Amino acid sequence: MDHHRDPMPMVVAITLDARLMWNSDNVALKRAGSTTTISTRKMNTNIISKIGRITARLAIPRLGIFDGIATSASSGRIHFEPSLDEMDRLRLEDQISFISRSEEDRRNHIRAAPIHRRGTAVLNGRTFEVSIVDVSQSGLLISVPNREDISIGSKIEVGPWKGRVIRVQHRTAAIRLDEIQGRDVFIGFPPAYRR
Repeated sequence: MDHHRDPMPMVVAITLDARLMWNSDNVALKRAGSTTTISTRKMNTNIISKIGRITARLAIPRLGIFDGIATSASSGRIHFEPSLDEMDRLRLEDQISFISRSEEDRRNHIRAAPIHRRGTAVLNGRTFEVSIVDVSQSGLLISVPNREDISIGSKIEVGPWKGRVIRVQHRTAAIRLDEIQGRDVFIGFPPAYRR
């Protein structure tokens, strides 16, 4: 993993479900909404609450749960600054990059059913069976029997594909492929089923 990243974080305009949680006078409070832009340093939301500046937690199911500082802007919308160590910041940067590229995939790359739905993965010298859930020309989603087998940032091979794990959720792992794949490795879905 490249630890010499640009100090200016990538900002992605994307709508993801989000929930803000905080305590006020020993009462747990929650507000639900969605993100408007995200980066590793600031997450803007459409959640409205006049809270001033507080310590809070922001849950974004596609990214994780973050502790940090929430501030209400003059519009009442919440801005959230996550408190992350360097490794967590790099991991989040990869996840944001994947989400951004996934959105680009929807416009530029076909999404298709893989030719082989079951395969063998090689990770850190270990081999295990996986199910291939979804494929695009630049990414792969696999189902794994045990999520402890997979860690974010690890290099992985699944059949003909090589890439890096950028997200682990429940029993699935998202992989960013090292190279854009040609259409010949896919059996295309009809256009109505492409996402």
